[in-house]
Amino acid sequence: MRRDRRGSATVEFAILFPLLATLFLGVTDITWFAYHRMALGDSLWAGARMGAGTQDGEPEMIARDHAWSSWLDSGYGGQPDFTAQLTGIAPNQMLTLSASITLEPISGLILKPITLDRSLTVRLENQLQANPQL
Repeated sequence: MRRDRRGSATVEFAILFPLLATLFLGVTDITWFAYHRMALGDSLWAGARMGAGTQDGEPEMIARDHAWSSWLDSGYGGQPDFTAQLTGIAPNQMLTLSASITLEPISGLILKPITLDRSLTVRLENQLQANPQL
C-alpha cells in the first residue's frame, strides 16, 4: 500500500503550485494598488488641510505643494499629478484637490498599467462672512 503513494505529494505540489503562484501574484498586485491608493489619499488630505487653513497666499498652490511634499516624504514611488481648484464665494469657498497616478503592475499578471484617481473637497477655514450681523 505504501508503494502506491510514493511521489503523490510531488505530483500534488506540481498541480497546485501554478494556482497558488497565480493567486499570490494577483493578491500582491491588488495590495500594491490599494496601498498606493491609500497613500494618495493621505497626501491629498495633508495638502487639503494645509491649503484650507492658510491665511496668506494662494490656497491652491499651498495645497498642491504640500500634497507633493507629503508624497515625497513618505517614500512612495511614482509621480502623481496634483491639481487644485477653488470654487464658490466666501463664506462658502471650497478647495478641491485631485491627484492622478499611473502605476505599472509588479507581477505581470495584470497586463496594462492602472491609473488611480482620487479627489478631496474641503471647506476653507477662517473665511470672512459676506454679510456679518451687527
